[in-house]
Amino acid sequence: MCHLRSGRVIPYLAVSLICGWFFSTPARADQYHGMNAGAPVWGGSIEFTQAKAAAIAATGCRAVRVNFRLDGHASWDAAILATYDTVITRALNNNLTVLGLFSNECMPVGQDQWNNDPDGDGMNTYVVDFSNTVLLLVDRYKTQIKRWEIWNEPSCWSVDPSTHDPRYVGCTYVLPRVYANLLAESYKQLEYNAGRSILSDYGISLVSGGLFAHEIGGSFSHAMDYMQQVYDRTTVWDWMEANTGRRYPWSLFGYHFYLATDGTITTARLDQYFNQVRATQAANNDFSPIYVTEFGWNSAGGAGESGQAQNMQIAYNHMETKPYIVGAYWYQWVDEPYPYYWGVTRGDGSLKPSHTEFTSQNQDNIPPPEPQVSIAADKQDVAVGEQVSFTPVVSLFPGTSALESTWHFGADEQTVSGMPGNLSWAFEQTGDHDVRLVVTDSNRLSGVSNTITIHVS
Repeated sequence: MCHLRSGRVIPYLAVSLICGWFFSTPARADQYHGMNAGAPVWGGSIEFTQAKAAAIAATGCRAVRVNFRLDGHASWDAAILATYDTVITRALNNNLTVLGLFSNECMPVGQDQWNNDPDGDGMNTYVVDFSNTVLLLVDRYKTQIKRWEIWNEPSCWSVDPSTHDPRYVGCTYVLPRVYANLLAESYKQLEYNAGRSILSDYGISLVSGGLFAHEIGGSFSHAMDYMQQVYDRTTVWDWMEANTGRRYPWSLFGYHFYLATDGTITTARLDQYFNQVRATQAANNDFSPIYVTEFGWNSAGGAGESGQAQNMQIAYNHMETKPYIVGAYWYQWVDEPYPYYWGVTRGDGSLKPSHTEFTSQNQDNIPPPEPQVSIAADKQDVAVGEQVSFTPVVSLFPGTSALESTWHFGADEQTVSGMPGNLSWAFEQTGDHDVRLVVTDSNRLSGVSNTITIHVS
């Protein structure tokens, strides 16, 4: 396995720093398309230079995804924190908002420790230490970073974990039962333990780790079989729902795809994967929008440089038609030594056709998405007058706020100012009552939740 400076391990992709849709700016500032810029720090040097930041911003890109990697340090000491202070300041000074990434590189130990779970409960020392790291960094940058992604490609392995010791299967594979706790414990450290409310106080939200979808060996590997095992950790999610008011910790669903690697991608092929994601989400009452934090084509493959640009255009144009996809980020900025030609620029700094296409895509000025809204009920079969508790989950575009939220209870309505909170409602008539929630944001865009039918007898 070849570990490259970009943070990519073949065949998995450990993304390091990406730009995208998070920053709302005047015309010609992109809010959707993204670019992986490579590891921000490597071997003690800051790779995210002023020149690189300015070049990315010149395309119209307005956000970067920063992989918080220890870079050889044993802990998050003053020196490595000061280095990242420089990275974050540089990004912001170039009008690039930051999405923080907690990958495996934020910890000093490896897979033999994070998948060490002999009792099968998914909890271990690594989960505790990881969640403490999450608390440290989110708290440090709480006024600067409003989105944090928990892990990168937890579904990726080199040898099949179903037939091998999961402590030694390679890539960034995390046992689903461990990953469920990694997500939940990270959320709890920020928004539950010791009465903390960092997420709500500072408008911060979490992104689930981008799953690795691919067609290696001709497979249809959508990665949602892995995610189903995470959803199946119902004890974790039941606790979350009962104690925090939400079932899942993430507000955005991370996803990666590397498809048609030697040819031309089709919209039908893309839809096979997107439809599988949405179907699995819906079956588990997860209505969070998809956030594609990596996708790309290697121009050293059969498609070549022109095919790389063509595939970028096809994929971006198609994803823009999907209201549930709120951002998509190209892998990556610059080519590495042959055969790793994933970049939009060559190793000598010259521009490839995909750079032209990427810059063109950045001029689309795609409007911000409407609020993403979902609701859950603690029961659906009740007697007349019996209280039903409803829990909303709302994801707003950064820089916007909720103006009002209207609950619809059959023929009845209740409107509140701002963001909705948990609500209890008693139905006074028998029959079926459809419940939904509409949230209107400061852009005057409205998001409508799923509908829950309450049966009253």
